[in-house]
Amino acid sequence: MAEQSRARAVARPDRGWRPGRKTATGALASDNAAVRTSCTATPRARWLLRGATLMVLVAVATSSFSTVRPAEAIVNGEPANAADVPFVARLVGSNACGATFLTDEWLATAAHCVARTDPSTLAVVYGLTNPGDREALNADEQQAHVREVAAVAFPEGHESWPVLVDDVALIRLAAPADPGTMTTLPLYDASVHGELPAGTDIQVYGWGSFEEGSLAQSPTLNQTSLAVIEGCADLWVSTWGSFCALNNETSHCAGDSGGPATVTVEGATYLAGIASFGAPGCPIDKPAGYADVAAYTGWFTTHLFGFRDVDPNGWQGEPVAWLHKHDITRGCGGDRFCPDRTMTREEQVTFLHRYAGKPVASESALFPDVSAESYYSDAVNWAFSTGVTQGVGGGQFGTGRTVTRGEAVTFLWRLAGEPAPTRDHPFRDVDTGRYFADAVAWAAEVGVTTGFSPARFGPEEPVTRAQFAAFLARFDAARSA
Repeated sequence: MAEQSRARAVARPDRGWRPGRKTATGALASDNAAVRTSCTATPRARWLLRGATLMVLVAVATSSFSTVRPAEAIVNGEPANAADVPFVARLVGSNACGATFLTDEWLATAAHCVARTDPSTLAVVYGLTNPGDREALNADEQQAHVREVAAVAFPEGHESWPVLVDDVALIRLAAPADPGTMTTLPLYDASVHGELPAGTDIQVYGWGSFEEGSLAQSPTLNQTSLAVIEGCADLWVSTWGSFCALNNETSHCAGDSGGPATVTVEGATYLAGIASFGAPGCPIDKPAGYADVAAYTGWFTTHLFGFRDVDPNGWQGEPVAWLHKHDITRGCGGDRFCPDRTMTREEQVTFLHRYAGKPVASESALFPDVSAESYYSDAVNWAFSTGVTQGVGGGQFGTGRTVTRGEAVTFLWRLAGEPAPTRDHPFRDVDTGRYFADAVAWAAEVGVTTGFSPARFGPEEPVTRAQFAAFLARFDAARSA
């Protein structure tokens, strides 16, 4: 029996980015279109402060607080030891801001901290409670605490001065940080842990003013805790992708935008927010604003786990990064993914096997064209034992054969347990008598595919690695829904 056998559902791996989101118009993008949410906002009015430079952002004042500015540092905070929070870093040079290590080369900060700034004028200091202590270090000692900035990245929809929208950014270091004096912080993922409810305690860190109205920044690291509140848009600047927090006794203040707001869930600490804006003068009875990290999980993931031959802002970026993040792919060599290369049958079952958590097969397929020493033998045995594939006929698995789009969705359909579609597919080029017709109808129904166009699926065309990345990422989102 060739590609018409049944499949049993298998366990799914941990999840991060939620693929297959709808566009701003509510429609899913086509198979070769971006799968990312439009992130726009309309600020009302803000005062922005970077270091000690006050800048006015022009907008329509419609809230009771007609001006806001970037979050600065900690008013009424407590001393913190950098050794206890080695994920916190200080951005120094032409701007002074906070930052958080996500990997040994990438840090998260606020976009307004690095917008319109030459990266070569910036450096990151880490592992020091007082960043000024670096001046007394010799060259060898500085290697453990200072790195130059090589590049910065913003979301595609980010707007710089004079409007603050999508206030998140990534900093790439010129060389990896010393693992002995830093550690990384995972991103808070709402698809795993849920949205942050009002009342959630967050811990914030920064250098800067100790009191309301002061621009004098602290030489040493401070910390405090606040609680997430509802109605951030009503209080401040009707922005998508941000949340507010309040303590009434303490708050962020001058010079430390970009610093972390962390949350602890079941004993694990995550980066939940990035200090973004606050009221002029740092009054403790006004809420502080933070970029909501969960709203940008896909964008962060794309940059942190991407390949050099995949445009992080293109339609391939997020699904390919999702595969990489979950160890489903290691690329095609070096730091390349080969997104437009067609997929072979052994590559595809390997992707599916890794997605399923690499379970041990209950039986061996014994296909003569699958060597027991090959990298894909375990995956083929698993696919055979679960009914995902029975080969191509004649006792052969079909090693080296290119997978068509019709075959690709059939593999996924069987992995899901061959669910019956509840409506017909819209594609004129998919004959209802073909073995993949139900699989295509199911894939269209749950959002795994929207075809090359509303009426054309292309079942006999080869599936590319990037297309299958999109199929599998959307398949995971459908199973998570």
